[in-house]
Amino acid sequence: MAEKHESFAMPFHISVVHGDTIINGKADNAPLGIDKGYRVNSLLGLGAIIEYAWGQLDATTVIAVADIHVGEGWVMQIGPGIEYSHGEEILVSRLGLTYELDLNHYTFAPQMHWDCHDGEKNSVVAGFADGFPF
Repeated sequence: MAEKHESFAMPFHISVVHGDTIINGKADNAPLGIDKGYRVNSLLGLGAIIEYAWGQLDATTVIAVADIHVGEGWVMQIGPGIEYSHGEEILVSRLGLTYELDLNHYTFAPQMHWDCHDGEKNSVVAGFADGFPF
């Protein structure tokens, strides 16, 4: 059973992100990433994500994010970043929604993100994250 978030005695959180990157309806670019954050207060968290997507995309993405906790377990994630792919640097903006379940100091979070790329095709990153607070 999911627990309510306790206090911010453990304001840091780290998770491993798994999923797929979907471009033009094709889902063949599996990303693996690390998401680290700091919970500032009950509404706001700040953090960073680094992901690597295999497949034709062959890209590393680094994003600074704000996590806006909009309801019990629901988190909107927004932030700017840079994607490194095939020798190019591409500006990217991420907007996402996550539902974070806190299961006794272990978190599981299904998530969906929309990445808007400057001058390139946009993508959807769908997956989940496993993590823990500290």
